[in-house]
Amino acid sequence: MKKEKRSKYRMGRLLIFAVFLLLVAGCESQKKIEKSDKSKESYEFSVYNAKSDIKDFRFIHAKNGLVVEWKFDEKERKKSLKSPDSSDWIEVNSNYLVRQRNRVRDIIPSKKMKSDEYAHLEIYDLTGSKAKRKEVDLWKMMVEYVKNDDFVLYGPFPTLRKMNGNDYAIIKIMKRTQPRYFLLNLKTLKIDKETTEEELNEKNRVYLSISIRKGYADGVYPFDNGFWKDESYKGNINLKASYPSAFKLFSK
Repeated sequence: MKKEKRSKYRMGRLLIFAVFLLLVAGCESQKKIEKSDKSKESYEFSVYNAKSDIKDFRFIHAKNGLVVEWKFDEKERKKSLKSPDSSDWIEVNSNYLVRQRNRVRDIIPSKKMKSDEYAHLEIYDLTGSKAKRKEVDLWKMMVEYVKNDDFVLYGPFPTLRKMNGNDYAIIKIMKRTQPRYFLLNLKTLKIDKETTEEELNEKNRVYLSISIRKGYADGVYPFDNGFWKDESYKGNINLKASYPSAFKLFSK
């Protein structure tokens, strides 16, 4: 697949489905660039996620699903596509959408990062008619909270959690082989506390997957619980009758 075509479909709309718990992660899938000698010289960062914004969005199925129209920093977008991994890792619930925005030479953020590298989170408040965007320096936040930088940052869990009336992203760090987990409050943008893996175990969680064969036939690119629209999209996703405004947004 040519980079030009891949760039076009990655500018499409993201449809994310959640089942039962209203907690789902959506993400964009991008095939890695072949690691020839030429391509190794063509990129500087192993992971590079361009700055984004949400132009428009629509919830569907009682907020169990979400259609998002994205807007990206085009200059950064072109640079990011040269990296082996510019995939968009996204977590969402009925109130918030969280997107990782990393630029690192190693795959995982760590104290080895130089001044031009970063590990950020873009956090969108979806409680109003317009998405409100904020961005946090997750690496800096975790260093300040644990009071050292002797760890690697694995970022948020694939689902956002609702606990005691608050919305949280679960942040995982690793020191050698020892994992630690933290609750990032998506309203205050602060770490509320450290927690345990046992406390985070989900029960009665159900995943809805999308058929890859059917998705490609309809002009979409499935990955995990979401997919991106390609320019060949035929309008065969079942939104037109029940959710005309979401269908119109996804079909742009």
